[in-house]
Amino acid sequence: MKTPGLIEEYDAVISKQLTEGILEKIDSDEKEPSQGAVTYLPHRAVLQENKSTKLRIVYDASSKSNGSSLNDCLYKGPCLTPLIFDALLKLRLNDIAVTADIEKAY
Repeated sequence: MKTPGLIEEYDAVISKQLTEGILEKIDSDEKEPSQGAVTYLPHRAVLQENKSTKLRIVYDASSKSNGSSLNDCLYKGPCLTPLIFDALLKLRLNDIAVTADIEKAY
């Protein structure tokens, strides 16, 4: 209520994530999940006026419901982040370096 138009922007972001397959809509009458356990993530809006994307939705995967969070249930695996020294060294070994940018990071 403090920010006019917030609900419309929030709905537009949620709708875009639905069409991109990031979110999945379920029927309200669905009692039992069709595949495994279902976890609902709380979310909230983060507004930053000085950024190109003023509204960002933040999902809280560390919130606990029924004693555990989604982060507690995920397989962590090995650390895949290379050491910065190794990355810089590999960059200097070849004549050509290729970089890329992703649209959004979660």
